Parts: sequence; structure tokens; C-alpha cells
Amino acid sequence: MVFICTPNEVHKSIALAALAASKNVITEKPAMLSVDEIQEVMAAEAASGKLFFVHQNRRWDEDYLVMKELYDARSMGDVTHIESRIDGSRGIPGDWRRDPSRGGGMVLDWGVHLVDRLLLMVPAPVKTVYSRLSYSMGALVEDGFMIYLTFAGGVEVLPLPRLDTDVNDFYRKRDRGHRRDGDQVGDERVGRALHARARGGQDVPRDQHGHRPV
Repeated sequence: MVFICTPNEVHKSIALAALAASKNVITEKPAMLSVDEIQEVMAAEAASGKLFFVHQNRRWDEDYLVMKELYDARSMGDVTHIESRIDGSRGIPGDWRRDPSRGGGMVLDWGVHLVDRLLLMVPAPVKTVYSRLSYSMGALVEDGFMIYLTFAGGVEVLPLPRLDTDVNDFYRKRDRGHRRDGDQVGDERVGRALHARARGGQDVPRDQHGHRPV
């Protein structure tokens, strides 16, 4: 077994060499830098009789699993719009992640995680894709993006990571109560589901004051 945990631009050459040596391969995301590269590796996988996998660790994040359970169970009815956000304030990490020739930028960093999870959540073909990149930090690679996906059946999803956000200001606004009633209802459902997961999948009843046992 060969594990590829290197900068993005050498994933292909290592994967091809490992498959040629009759090794199974697991690579960090993104699998490759282009469709042509992944098709070349998949052809080499088929010829070698070995297996090539892409590691997608964010599929097991607790917040995502809770939301996926709510979506699958239709706990909130028929969902027609999903947003998945990552906000930060420190910009793109340094070194090769700022180099476009090495696969730097947010699309191949957090973008891969967010899109992968949404494709896993909504079991329908993608019908349309629209994207816009942002370069607000002045780097050669994008520090944020918006991807708008529509699925067969009408579900719309919006992965939206940005690394130029004032995170502290975001939480200050939340603490001041700048939330719609619908947000509060949604927060309550998510909080209830998180608590249930921590208790082994069963929701915990409240006492007469509306509190749950710790």
C-alpha cells in the first residue's frame, strides 16, 4: 500500500509509479489537478488490477453527519436549498498552497471537501454548475469562491468558503441576537440531533424547566 501525502502537483506521478509497481494507492485530496490526470491514473489502475482511492476525511465531520441525518430523514421536510460554509480570516496558507502551478488555492483545498460532501448528501445527478472566484487577499490563487450547483429534482446547493472573513465580528453579531426566528428553530433541531448522537442516537427528554441532563 502506498499513501500519497504530498503537495498536489506530484500526486499523479507517484500514483502512476505505485500502480506500475503493483501497489494499492490512497491519495490525499485533491486526487489530481485536472480531469486528464485522473483519467490517466484510472486507466493505469484498471490495467494494474490494483485499487486507487482518494481520502475524503471531511465526510466524517460531526456537524456534517448530523445535517446529513436530518436531510436523509426529511426531519425538516423537503429541502430545496443547502449552503455549506467555511469562514476564516488568515488567508491562504503559505508555501505551495499559494502557487497556482502546484495546485494551490481554495477550490482544490476546502472546495474539494465541501463539494464532495454535498455530492454525497444529495443522491441525484448534477444538472448545472456556476462558479465565481475571489482574490480579495491579493494572492495569485483564489482565497474564496462560490459554486452554485443544481441537482435533478430541484435541490440547489451553495458551497461557500472564504478566508478573508472577520470571524470575531461574525460571532459578535451572533451573540447580539442578530438571528431570524427560522435560524433559531434550525439551531434547536441541529442542537437536539447533536445531543442525540452524543447519547448514542437517542434524543434526551427535557425536565420541567426545558433543560436536558448533562
